[in-house]
Amino acid sequence: KLDSFQEKEKLTAKMEETIIEQDARIRSLEESLNRATDMEARSRIELKAAEEAIADSKETIIALEKSMKAKESELLAKLKDSKEHIEQLKSQINERGNDVDELAEARQQVSILQTALAKADEEA
Repeated sequence: KLDSFQEKEKLTAKMEETIIEQDARIRSLEESLNRATDMEARSRIELKAAEEAIADSKETIIALEKSMKAKESELLAKLKDSKEHIEQLKSQINERGNDVDELAEARQQVSILQTALAKADEEA
């Protein structure tokens, strides 16, 4: 009976040792699970922040595109106005050029008349 009792003691001691090892392993796995759960929670938070940043970026891009289109329209209108102003200036230059031509012709006629008067004075 003593051998049987000692074997039961050994078996019990071995079982207790196994239980302690299993408890330690379970605690280790629980800690790993907790770390993984914490990492998942942080990852979800980071993902949400990234999604919000993307949404903000999209809104910013849309606002910039609208602003650029408005600026483009404004610049095109200014360009059109500038072209019209240039055409007006060209027209004025042409008109003044015609006036200069008429003035030169009138001067030439005055010169001819002065020459004719000088001749007439000499003959008289």
